Amino acid sequence: MFISTGINDTPTIVGKAGIPLVNAALHAAKFNAQGEIVPAAAGDNAVGLFIASTPDNVAAGEDVTIQIKDVGLWVTGAAVLAGAEVAVNAAGQAITAVANAFIVGIALETATAAGQVIKVQIVKAGYKNGGAVAPLTLAGLTDVAIANVADGDVIAYDLATQKYINKALGLADLADVSLANIADGDAIVYDLATTSYINKALSLDDLADVDIANLADGDAIVYDLATTSYVNKALEFADLADVNVANLADGDAIVYDLATTSYVNKALELGDLADVAIAGPADNETLTYVAADLKWKNV
Repeated sequence: MFISTGINDTPTIVGKAGIPLVNAALHAAKFNAQGEIVPAAAGDNAVGLFIASTPDNVAAGEDVTIQIKDVGLWVTGAAVLAGAEVAVNAAGQAITAVANAFIVGIALETATAAGQVIKVQIVKAGYKNGGAVAPLTLAGLTDVAIANVADGDVIAYDLATQKYINKALGLADLADVSLANIADGDAIVYDLATTSYINKALSLDDLADVDIANLADGDAIVYDLATTSYVNKALEFADLADVNVANLADGDAIVYDLATTSYVNKALELGDLADVAIAGPADNETLTYVAADLKWKNV
């Protein structure tokens, strides 16, 4: 069994005037930030209308009555047609609602000029065309200071001003990046010891597939299939792809072998020389230069 109800079906409420009111009767009203009743301004989402019996002068803090629903009386600020959606002008009067103004009510009578009192159905239907009087933007927030915004800027908190500001983000702005004494050509690498990305001049042994040990003067970097990495070593003839050295003997020379298309080792003889032509050599023959053939020959 209910012994009371929280539902109040009266069309009026009583509140405290937030400022001194002069000739407020039949004008639009709203709440201020302190919950006091003050005149509504252009396009405001008015809570209701000051009733006709509102005194010409009401001091701040005094009680004042406003109508918040049903059919009320509202003085016009311009000509209004019956059936028109009506909103508040700068003087708190009824005008035909335009885009982005809050629709307070529906005109039930036609007014041909400003200053006429008409009946209005208070509906509080929201903003005309889905707009808003003051669209919310980042720049409109009290803790945001945006200036000279450029393409790609981010919004970051600035401790010095205790505001969110726009800025071009750099590597040094990231929490896990620590740059110091940066030099031309530095790379950014992860440093496990500091759990951050740092700048450094990269060298061969910084690469994951390079394994350098006991480096000596003249060493070359070659791929080692056994370790699947690049290693340092002192290069020899046998390391070259087009060299085939086998059974190497003292005094062997490296010569090109057309048959195997590679350089091979062999013991050189006189007949291997390009400017020597020996045929059927006999005991005690000598080599004599034959100018006509441009060769040394045995005679």
